[in-house]
Amino acid sequence: MDKNSLFRNLPSLDSLLRSEECSFLIQRYGLRAVTEALREAISELRKELEAATDLAPYAYLEEGEEAWFEANAERLIRIFKVNEEPILRPVINATGVLLHTNLGRAPLGEMAGERVKKIISSYSNLEYDLTRGRRGERYQAVEPLLCRLTGAEAAMVVNNNASAVLLILNEFARGGEAVVSRGELVEIGGSFRVPEIMELAGCRLHEVGTSNKTHLRDYEQAINENTKLLLKVHKSNFALVGFQAETSLEELKNLAKAQGIPLYFDLGSGILHPEAKSILPAEPSVMEALSTGVDLLSFSGDKLLGGPQAGIILGSKEAIGRLKKNPYTRAFRVDKMCLAALEMLLRAYLDPEKINSEIPIYNYLCTSIEDLAARSDNFIDRLAACGLDGELVESRGEIGGGSAPGQDFPSLAIVIDPANYGISAQEVERRLRALEWPILACIRHDKLYFDLRCIRECEEEVLLRGLLEVFGD
Repeated sequence: MDKNSLFRNLPSLDSLLRSEECSFLIQRYGLRAVTEALREAISELRKELEAATDLAPYAYLEEGEEAWFEANAERLIRIFKVNEEPILRPVINATGVLLHTNLGRAPLGEMAGERVKKIISSYSNLEYDLTRGRRGERYQAVEPLLCRLTGAEAAMVVNNNASAVLLILNEFARGGEAVVSRGELVEIGGSFRVPEIMELAGCRLHEVGTSNKTHLRDYEQAINENTKLLLKVHKSNFALVGFQAETSLEELKNLAKAQGIPLYFDLGSGILHPEAKSILPAEPSVMEALSTGVDLLSFSGDKLLGGPQAGIILGSKEAIGRLKKNPYTRAFRVDKMCLAALEMLLRAYLDPEKINSEIPIYNYLCTSIEDLAARSDNFIDRLAACGLDGELVESRGEIGGGSAPGQDFPSLAIVIDPANYGISAQEVERRLRALEWPILACIRHDKLYFDLRCIRECEEEVLLRGLLEVFGD
């Protein structure tokens, strides 16, 4: 028996499908699902055989289809299970990162979630004016709330802030130049860069200043007959420290007004929480930015606002009116799920006493160390009752999600040492990800760190069951 002969004996997909053993699978799962599972199983087996040094476990390949199905039963069960499960699933975020981009950033509160469920399961007045009995405005559920909360004259919503940037540049700078500081030419998630977005928008980039310093005179010297827009980008996903300086919004607004050029501020993360400045002092609030008199302002819905993915644009009625008529608006428009969630989020901001209870990221961010310690100690006691050892240590939480760069905050973490159970931290982390309800934690110094801050109390039972399953294997 050699490897070449085993490869020659690998059954074909067609022979497996015609076999008697396969008929039961087809009756249960359907021909298409079985075909895909067999193709995947054959591919996996071929890769294993290529890397194998011990060929004895593969001797069954010389015995026909019946032996193949018997030897690969567990493999097929696993593949069918994976293929039948939805790809997008809830996970337990024990990383201590509030706005984890890979984990969907800001989770919605229960009231927003219930509203979304109610709206998507029936027809709605998405673009219907119930009072007048005729076609209505898509933004009717959120524009008045945004104006009321921020003091803006008008507002609109697109599917994310990158879309907002592209839309505004296309409408106000197309065919001309947009002046922006070289130190603000950021790259956002997925390797998308501001210069590339500007090119796609049909405008030319006019860089001013240097990577660490840009003065008002740099903007003044750059303005010419082709200048159509001044653009300022908030450094929401990186920090510049040391020998650096930037031109303020107030200075830019005075310059823009004197030259008759609109000023657009890409805020990135938008803060509406009245107490957030005490926690995140380096992040300007939406109201602060608007008070400078900028003509247009945009920010994300799923970052420090704490809601669904969206790009929120504020400005004058004339400016917003122009944007609503731009062809890109239809391509970037949000659906009823986003608008339903955003409306409930904004309504929570109307009552400052409800913000922390109804908006999860602020519930997590404002959780005191004392409350977190009490929850963690209780969880450690539950672990001990099940035969698992956990230790509570000081840790640092992060905002994440391209927001508040370099600003972390005190937190606590439960540490479990896998070496005590004869298993590596990497293997534990893999098993936690493979659970029916996956658990994401951090590995430091070959130990697992679990921060309960971003875990709802109702999810603690899921975390406990998952740890027992992983360490019980």
